[in-house]
This record gives sequence, structure tokens and C-alpha cells, in this order.
Amino acid sequence: VGSQTYGKGTVQNALPLQRYIPSYPDKLGQLKLTIAKFYRIDGRSTQHVGVIPDVDFPSRYTLMEIGESSRENALLWDQIRPVPYRELQDFTGILPLIRQRHENRLAGNAEYAKLLHNLDEFKKNRNREIYSLKEAERQKEREAAEADDPDEENPHDTDPDKKKKDLLLTESAHILGDYILLSKID
Repeated sequence: VGSQTYGKGTVQNALPLQRYIPSYPDKLGQLKLTIAKFYRIDGRSTQHVGVIPDVDFPSRYTLMEIGESSRENALLWDQIRPVPYRELQDFTGILPLIRQRHENRLAGNAEYAKLLHNLDEFKKNRNREIYSLKEAERQKEREAAEADDPDEENPHDTDPDKKKKDLLLTESAHILGDYILLSKID
């Protein structure tokens, strides 16, 4: 459950250049050197594509061009011969039911609708190039955003007594419950 991961399937070492020219008086920086790639047990790399979840959950990161695949010189995806292994349980038969239950639950969920609305707003503002430097205009924009979502929790609030709603965590628990129930039926 979640969104596609960054897609980095390589290992780097940072070599301090000062080591090779110790007499040079200024700091020379580092050379980042790719020394290895890593693979999953089935032989597939996570390089360039990341780990794709069985149940996708939208986030800001899925809307942004970030990840290894957005890098100009990123190594491409590949695979090697898999290692023999035995799956403990094949849940591909119940996965469509799990996804359907997930979608049905979220269809009428107000928090999910708010998340989608916030993602739409983020998408609209993502490529914005002009920002006012006038404090009054910026304050007006901030107030409009707060009026648009008055229940938005402050991510910097450290009060332990305030229970934070976590839609992803709650939905993940529902999905786990679906998995347990449906795997008994299957």
C-alpha cells in the first residue's frame, strides 16, 4: 500500500578528492562513484522504476517528476537470473477483490476527497512561476488556502495529546483486514 518508490537500485561511494591531492590547500569536494546495483530475489532491479505497490495510494510525489527515472544519467532497469525461492502465499487471486474493496471504501470517504482536492490544488500550483512579494497579497493567499481547508492539521504541531488522523494508516489496516478475511475464503 502506498505509492511508487524513488527507483534507486544502485550503491554509491563518495570519494573525497582531497585524498588524492593532499597538498592542495582548498577543499576539492567529492566524487560520487556508482559501485554496484542491487536486485530483488526474483532478479528484477528496482533501478529506474522503484517498487510498485499492489494497492496504489495517491500522494504529491506521484505528481512530481522526481525519482531515479527523472535523472538525466540514470542507469536503466535490467534484471538478472532469479534465485530459486518459494512464495509463502500467492495472493494474486484475491488482489482484485482487495483493490475493489479499497476503492469502494474511499469512494465515499470525506478525508480521501479532501486529499484528492489538495492534490488537485498542488497540481495547479506546482508550476507557478510568479509570486507576489507584497506581504498583504501573500497573507491574502494564505488566508484563502486556510479557508479552503480549515480542518487541515498543522504538520509542525508537537502536542502529543492531539490525535492525528492518518488516512493511509487507517486504510492500510482495512486492507490488511480484507487480506486476512479473503485469504481464509480463498
